Amino acid sequence: MHDRDLQQLLRKAGARVGQYSLQELQSHDWPQGHRVLTVQQALAAAVPHAEQVIIDAKAAAVDEVLQLANGSSVSQHAYLAEQLLQLMAAHEGCASRCLLWGKADKLIQLVEQRAPGQRAGYVVLRGTSATRKEEQVQYSDPLRPSADSALVAAVHHDLLDAQLVSALRSGGKSAYAWTADAPAELQRLLDLGLDGIVTNKPVGAS
Repeated sequence: MHDRDLQQLLRKAGARVGQYSLQELQSHDWPQGHRVLTVQQALAAAVPHAEQVIIDAKAAAVDEVLQLANGSSVSQHAYLAEQLLQLMAAHEGCASRCLLWGKADKLIQLVEQRAPGQRAGYVVLRGTSATRKEEQVQYSDPLRPSADSALVAAVHHDLLDAQLVSALRSGGKSAYAWTADAPAELQRLLDLGLDGIVTNKPVGAS
């Protein structure tokens, strides 16, 4: 769930997912009456019926040390990589149908090392701004060396053009766009012949 989704759900500007417990989030329903699902519930519902399910791993770009309840410590990226692999292993068909990506290159590298057959990719952000954290600047480079091993590039739709798509494919990567909803932009992306488009308007992208 993104912060913007939560703000829509609660009709509360400025609400952030990290401010609420799972129990608090699940106490609310979407306007259509749908519950807020856990990732386990979402995968159980989607994997058997979808050709592809994308898991967007939300991890800080810079690795941090986590203190576990048993008193031990572990790197955030290593812990999340293991949790994600266990999550996917628990759902039959996810290994072949699930595509995992995230903006933290180290996390994706760890997943690739521990599960060489798992499709994984890296996220390319839309440039920099005065509000973007300094450590995230490198993640606006679609051809960054730290993501050489990834098979998929998930690029902000504004950045994609024929030249970049060609460069990505020359490097053995599939090119995906996120997140485009405007009809004209969807058509532009379709004309580029991308491998996938993330959209909230799937009918317009068909």
